[in-house]
Parts: sequence; C-alpha cells; structure tokens
Amino acid sequence: MTGIDKEVIERLTRIETAICEIDKALKRDYTVLHGNGQPGLVHRVGALELNWRWVKWLAGIIGAGVGYLASFITKN
Repeated sequence: MTGIDKEVIERLTRIETAICEIDKALKRDYTVLHGNGQPGLVHRVGALELNWRWVKWLAGIIGAGVGYLASFITKN
C-alpha cells in the first residue's frame, strides 16, 4: 500500500466520522423540532401563534367596547 493509498483511507475515515456526527445532530434536531412522544417545537410554536391570534381578536373586541363606552359617556 502506497502513501497515497494510506492518505486516501485516512481522509475517507475522517469523512465517515464527520458524516456520523452530522447524522446524530440531524436526528437530535429532528426530535427537538417534531417531538418524540411529546409535542415538538413546531407544534408548540403553532399553538402559540394560534393563541396569539385569539388574544389580538379579544383585545380588539374589548378595545372597541371601551371606545364605545368612552364616546357614550363623553357625549352625555
């Protein structure tokens, strides 16, 4: 086996090790994002956004009511 062959084998071994580490990181990230028996980050952020829409809607209704009452009180 020549020096070039050994160098190629060493580089391929390092590449294989790096790919294994990347694969582990991707699996870990996927589990965090999509969950593993519990809701993941994607689901939790979606729920927060949905709740925020309801809060904005409710604040608009309350604000309209307060504005109506304020205008009614100031006119009388």
